[in-house]
Amino acid sequence: DGTWLCPTALDRVRFAEMGRLHRWAYGAVGTTMVVVLGASVRWTGLGPLVAMASAMTVGALAELVASRASRPELGVAASLVALQAGVFAAIWVTGGIASPLLPWSALLLPTVAARFPGRVVLVGAALSGTGLAAVVLARDVTAATADPSPLLFALGLVIVVAVVGITMGVSDRSYRTEAAIDPLTGLLNRASLPERFDELAGQARLTGGGLSLVLCDIDHFKWVNDTHGHDRGDEVLRSVADEVRRSFRQFELIYRIGGEEFLVVLPGTGLGEGTAAAERIRRRVEAARPGDLDLTVSCGVAAA
Repeated sequence: DGTWLCPTALDRVRFAEMGRLHRWAYGAVGTTMVVVLGASVRWTGLGPLVAMASAMTVGALAELVASRASRPELGVAASLVALQAGVFAAIWVTGGIASPLLPWSALLLPTVAARFPGRVVLVGAALSGTGLAAVVLARDVTAATADPSPLLFALGLVIVVAVVGITMGVSDRSYRTEAAIDPLTGLLNRASLPERFDELAGQARLTGGGLSLVLCDIDHFKWVNDTHGHDRGDEVLRSVADEVRRSFRQFELIYRIGGEEFLVVLPGTGLGEGTAAAERIRRRVEAARPGDLDLTVSCGVAAA
């Protein structure tokens, strides 16, 4: 099922892919933060190092739990919240408005932008800015109001990083949509299937759950094109896709993988449930008379 963090299949595919591609970068960022804090202990004390190390430990545990869950984005979001809390704690112990760590309040936003939709980035930026202001003012409101410029510069950095991240995310998502959506039927195409299937299969292995596939083929489709023309054939494809889509609540489970072939991926189901789904599709298409023709589909089911 989709979540507010990853509402569609494309969002979840992007989330998983970016996690794999950027894992080395996240490690490099964490290592750099620890090294910088360690090298600064003489001037800042152990407080910020302890705060960030604790936050990183909590974040790593949250990600570990997330990797075994059906909705891994929830654990990753919890990890990012823990890390941001660590940054705020480090800013508190190093003096609030006088802290050299103020710019670090924007440090996690590129990660959010890389893995989540723009609305999540906006919420992340709002929480980062609000949290930073609250920490600074609560730590020493007199000093903060006497010279708020360090806070303003840090807040400006949060806004700039969020805007750039959202812009890059929109561009990436637009490219992925063009590459992954079949323009005729509006369904996902086979290019987006391997990542999604690997993710669902991995979750099934971890949880011991089932996974079934329903493959549907329009019977005698070549006859439609040869007899009635390709425009009627396109109408049939769109109609069949609509009927398959209406058979399920989740758009991201349905793929057009060939000329007249559609695949439905059903996580958490066995052979019996997959067969029932196939029969539901068969009945709907037959009753709908796609393209105003008496057509049927044949379905095959596999489960593991």
